[in-house]
Amino acid sequence: MVQEHSSYNLPFVRFADDFLIFTPSKKAARNALACAAKGLKNLDLQLNNKKTKIAQSGPWLVFLGRRLPKTK
Repeated sequence: MVQEHSSYNLPFVRFADDFLIFTPSKKAARNALACAAKGLKNLDLQLNNKKTKIAQSGPWLVFLGRRLPKTK
């Protein structure tokens, strides 16, 4: 079950129609994904299921052709 929130207050990066949402846990990531999907649906838009995924942040993650920096 997805918990409803008016604001998650999560850090994110967006460029055009691509975005990353940073969460403290996998559970929070699933909730943020559901919230993003619902918000987009309200705008008559949808996530691309082939490109949408939950992944751990780190230098192995590539966003817009760039590797993310190493985390502390």
